[in-house]
Amino acid sequence: MRETGGEEKRFTEAFNRLLERDPNKAPGPTALNLELGKTGQRTPLNVLNGRMSVLRRQLLEDAGFVQEAKWGRWHRP
Repeated sequence: MRETGGEEKRFTEAFNRLLERDPNKAPGPTALNLELGKTGQRTPLNVLNGRMSVLRRQLLEDAGFVQEAKWGRWHRP
């Protein structure tokens, strides 16, 4: 297993905190950015960079969420 970098580790911890608060709701980009303390000054809060978007998708799948169609909402079956 590889070591996770600082940004990836902080992102995963924020994801887990949000999931712990509401296990049936998929953590979205805005909630994650707010949890990470971002203010939306440079980029909108509803945008994740490519690496974090891929990581979010993997974390959602690992947590048991599914997406019925591309661009659809994530939910637990």
